[in-house]
Amino acid sequence: MTYFKNKELNNVFVNTAYLKSRREFAHYFGKLRVKNVTITNWLEEIPREQWTHYADEGRRFGHMITNIYECINVVMIVTCSLLNTTLVKSTYFRLGELFAKKGIEAQAQFQVGTKFSQTLMKAIEININY
Repeated sequence: MTYFKNKELNNVFVNTAYLKSRREFAHYFGKLRVKNVTITNWLEEIPREQWTHYADEGRRFGHMITNIYECINVVMIVTCSLLNTTLVKSTYFRLGELFAKKGIEAQAQFQVGTKFSQTLMKAIEININY
């Protein structure tokens, strides 16, 4: 996608390619067409099964599966040498820290009077702009 140097178009393209439903894809692909007809004409020459999530029929092409596999593989290699009790103990204490942190955040948001989390509100605002 380096042929088209526009960073905004690149972001719209990446988001369009990762969509999982045909309806959403059609909507965002239409937005892409409005912004740049050349890029959409170029993309229409490539089979959609190769570059979109919604049309891959359960298969995964490219970097997505490779990256996930590499991340899991690194974790598995490290954990092979650890004892099970060490893994359970580490997971237990890390989850305890996470729950304490998230509990404090939720309580602070509740005291301020917000009904929804800040993350959800940011996602809603982003989707309203599209």
